[in-house]
Amino acid sequence: MDSNNRRPGDAGARVSIGYDDYEGRQLPGGESAVARVRLETPRRIFPELDDAQRVSRPWFRHPAFLVSVVSTALALIAMGVLLVFDPFGGDEVDAVVDLNVVADDGSVTLSWSGAVDGALLYAIDPGDEAPLDVSQLVQGRSAWIPVSAGVYTPRTCFVVLPLVEDAPESVPMTAVDAQAVGGAMICVSDA
Repeated sequence: MDSNNRRPGDAGARVSIGYDDYEGRQLPGGESAVARVRLETPRRIFPELDDAQRVSRPWFRHPAFLVSVVSTALALIAMGVLLVFDPFGGDEVDAVVDLNVVADDGSVTLSWSGAVDGALLYAIDPGDEAPLDVSQLVQGRSAWIPVSAGVYTPRTCFVVLPLVEDAPESVPMTAVDAQAVGGAMICVSDA
């Protein structure tokens, strides 16, 4: 038996791998020797893709634009909700509470809590016609008043009022009147 005519099942048969010569088959295109096909993979594994037709979109249909519009709308809605409902604010007391006075040698220190937006400070001396506005001495929720300023005497009382839009036109002259408008009153003699 010729070595080229052996069948794959025969012992000692030499098998040629990689070609299919269509031996004994009828090919519609002509001779079988011409139609030999290699059974190995070409160097390129992935198929060549034709260039895809690029369809230009209008700018308002671009995905990045759509994402930015949606995120902007969500941010504006969140800001509106926070401004309308104000869930994190409003916990502070607008009234002046816990007004304390400490008299040291040569100065008086007033401290209080509340009055988030600031406070107005008035000194009322029984001999004066009108209260003296010393609000420029307020620093946060306290005020330090030196004796050298000539603002107070041992008989002077201080009225602290919260800084609000609807502030009273006249300064309350008693502790009850001051408390009615959200303020507080304390005298130097209470120190």
